[in-house]
Amino acid sequence: MIWRRRSVASSKRRTGWTFVFTRSLWTSSGRDSLLRAFATRVLIHNQEWLLAQEENALAAPRGQLDAERKAVESLTLERDALQERLEFQDSALSEATRSLGEIYASGGWRVFSAYYRVRDRLFPRGSLIKLIAQRTWLPFSS
Repeated sequence: MIWRRRSVASSKRRTGWTFVFTRSLWTSSGRDSLLRAFATRVLIHNQEWLLAQEENALAAPRGQLDAERKAVESLTLERDALQERLEFQDSALSEATRSLGEIYASGGWRVFSAYYRVRDRLFPRGSLIKLIAQRTWLPFSS
């Protein structure tokens, strides 16, 4: 609150939060202390009101910030879970690749590969001779 002294010609006049009083009110000691107390109360009330307005203005961004913080937290947890899953799948893939390499390197695989190549050359798919061979061997397979 700002108190200014005006000439006697300007009587009580209020502009915004600045009060202007006559010289007689300003110089009287009893009224002066009352006016200062009133001005102090008005200042405190004004500051409290402004602070409340600023807090209300900040409440919406705080809520938005909290929501975004929770979203980032959930996305971080999801990313960590996906990273663990990827690491598990990588280890499973490398284990399967190693097992497949051992199978291809084994002697049994080579024997059966050669057998199937000979069989497919002698009895091509969809040919009449393969159909006859299947019907001939069918009773022996069960």
